[in-house]
Amino acid sequence: MALGCDQIVMRPTAQLGDAGPIYADEYGMFQHAPEKVRSNLSSRIRSLAERNGRSPALAQAMVDNTVVVHRVIHRTRGEQAFMTDNELAAPGEKDKWDVKEQVFKPNNKDFLEVTGTRAVELGLANAVAQDRQELATLLGMAGEWQVLKRTWIDTTVYVLNTPLVTVLLFLIGMVALFVEFSAPGISIGGLLSALCFTLFFWGRFLGGTAGWLEVILFLLGILFLLVEIFVIPGFGVAGLSGVLLIIVSLVMAGQDFLMPTTGSQWRTTGNSLLMVMGAGVGFIALSITMTRYYGGIPFLSRLALTPEPREDGPLEVARLTANVGQATAIELLDIGSVGIAETPLRPAGKAIFDDEFYDVVSEGEFVETGDQVRIMDIQGNRVIVRKVRG
Repeated sequence: MALGCDQIVMRPTAQLGDAGPIYADEYGMFQHAPEKVRSNLSSRIRSLAERNGRSPALAQAMVDNTVVVHRVIHRTRGEQAFMTDNELAAPGEKDKWDVKEQVFKPNNKDFLEVTGTRAVELGLANAVAQDRQELATLLGMAGEWQVLKRTWIDTTVYVLNTPLVTVLLFLIGMVALFVEFSAPGISIGGLLSALCFTLFFWGRFLGGTAGWLEVILFLLGILFLLVEIFVIPGFGVAGLSGVLLIIVSLVMAGQDFLMPTTGSQWRTTGNSLLMVMGAGVGFIALSITMTRYYGGIPFLSRLALTPEPREDGPLEVARLTANVGQATAIELLDIGSVGIAETPLRPAGKAIFDDEFYDVVSEGEFVETGDQVRIMDIQGNRVIVRKVRG
């Protein structure tokens, strides 16, 4: 990174170099990278140094501990340079240069590393400075230094963008949305879900990977799901489109490109998909558990709509939570039948027909407890009712 700069200013005792590539073997021990990796890195580091007017041979010695570097003087021009054994061995080169000293001799263990003072002598650095004031004088800068420090917002954005927090925001947001759909009108689940996804997109906004497109796609996905649930029940085009839009928006919000083209971009997209899918699996497991034990969960039991006790004794209340029982009993219902709302329908709730309880959904306005309702349609195990006008 330093070799890529136009100017390098170091403290006199600062260190530059010793950047040989290493890897961890199967036992967790660090080993030097093989020759193929070293040769590729050496070629790239030489080009980088040469582009910025620095010695390619010295730069190579920082990543390759097998080369010998000499300080040489051109016999006719008198200019100084640093060359490796291989460079001097090239045809016609040895006759042009006088070797003065050996700057670096490899031992197959250490790489070239120099201090700030030595880096200036070798032409790897431009100057040395003891402190910021001396650096400002050297660069001709006036005024006070402006030091950029991490703020609480930076820390918050960093935490919100960690994989664990991202998955938790997904999971809590979707579960809260499920609670809101299960007990519409209460708004606790909706508010919590909105908070989770707002924090997610806010963190991605400030992190530079999300924009308004991702937010619009996410809101469209939620809208399609609402249409699927309350307007055209079932699981068709609207529901599938909503789920896909939500997944696409969440994945896009975690990356700063539209379509992956490089290996690194494909890994980023894969990680984002893995987090979304992991949160989705957790959501499915939690939603199944919550559906089965909805009334037994301390907090959620307060949100469940249960009928008031009847004076003539308990009825078959098992149908309030047993979906299989209700699906069987629905076969006995007819469109046009009139019953009584046993709970508020906002729009989902309970109604009684022929002394039996059923899960129903109001078509249109909310219905209060005790109002008469008429069955308008039956779709699978979904009973759609409307308030009977007096």
